[in-house]
Amino acid sequence: MKKKRIFRVSDILDETKKVILEKKVFQKGASCGFISGDSYMSYLKGFTTGIFSFSAMGKTQFYIQEAVHLSKVHNWVHAVWLTEQGKKTQMIADILQTYLGVNLSDERATIKESVLTSALEWLDKHFIIIDHEEEILSIKDILESAVKIQKELGIQLDSIGIDNATNLKTEVGMDKATFMNYVQNACNRTAVKYNWHIFTLFHVNKIEPVECKETKKKFMPMPSHFDISGGQQINFTANQLIGVYRGIKSKEDEDIINPKTGTPFILNEAWINVTKTKPKGVGEIGMFQIFFDRNRNQYYEIFQGKKYYCGEYEAEQNKKSKPTKGAIQPNIDFGKDLTNPF
Repeated sequence: MKKKRIFRVSDILDETKKVILEKKVFQKGASCGFISGDSYMSYLKGFTTGIFSFSAMGKTQFYIQEAVHLSKVHNWVHAVWLTEQGKKTQMIADILQTYLGVNLSDERATIKESVLTSALEWLDKHFIIIDHEEEILSIKDILESAVKIQKELGIQLDSIGIDNATNLKTEVGMDKATFMNYVQNACNRTAVKYNWHIFTLFHVNKIEPVECKETKKKFMPMPSHFDISGGQQINFTANQLIGVYRGIKSKEDEDIINPKTGTPFILNEAWINVTKTKPKGVGEIGMFQIFFDRNRNQYYEIFQGKKYYCGEYEAEQNKKSKPTKGAIQPNIDFGKDLTNPF
């Protein structure tokens, strides 16, 4: 049967009126777990998010944190193709330590077998693994595997997580820019068709370090979505784009000044930079600050002088029977007074 390509408004009049009257257009998606970021970003099914950074800046950990939060708070089920966590067992352990809030690389860390069993059962319900050990898959392989999960296993998915787009099997005859455009468009179309939210992780191109005026030390500048490896195709076609940025990686560099704030970088801080947001209503361009706790393998924020791990502020508000106000603006905003960032 030939697919219909041309529509009059009257053809979809009732459906359109329904979504408008029920206020299901220009709406926020699922929360990100940080009140500092709620006004900037959310995850709406039927759309895509690209997460980009230099290597070793924490983009995969940020994705894992967000995926765990979406499952804990919104009961999302993810299909994941993660290539940089080692074997499947190691990948499960990496997700598990964020879920439990432990650091499994610490020899002192202990987990009761009953707690471990319960956590693995939870992961089994919320994370379905697309194998990355046998071969490098193409974007078509990954998306077809996700469809099979629904059709053959009878599991309704909410999102797909793909790490790393530059590791995907390339299509014959495509240069890098054309290939990246093909990958992103395939994700966009599939997200709409199956009402999934698709996450894709990206490295950025090589950028020369810059010099701190005060200390003369070198550090990597904050990249933009224009720096994503593969040219500007992702910037053109992606829905929501989020950068993860760490200015320094060693304690010796804590005297380097962040040119955006005029204050020294903090070793465990990360700036989440939302550089593109679609569709209307899901968020706005801007950035916010979070911190990484290595002992718990989790990100946290400082809001109104109090530390909240991902999802904790939302849970606190729910206990008080008050809805989380996604429009609340954090005190941290580049270009404004930063003398008291918290």
